[in-house]
Amino acid sequence: MQTEVFPFTLFALGGMMTFVAANDLLTMFIALEVLSLPLYLMCGLARRRRLLSQEAAVKYFLLGAFASRSSSTALP
Repeated sequence: MQTEVFPFTLFALGGMMTFVAANDLLTMFIALEVLSLPLYLMCGLARRRRLLSQEAAVKYFLLGAFASRSSSTALP
């Protein structure tokens, strides 16, 4: 197992806990972004199929970026 996984998991866990404790939409949106960024990075950490995992990470990041852009326009 790679050692980068542990800090990324803790960072994502912090985002999850902030997401649950959020009282307003802006805090919830920031917590969701903090949660998703380490998941994008962990998606591209495969050792065997490095090129495929990096492609999947980029696609996952772009999907998340477009989804957060469309949901952030709904915020007041």
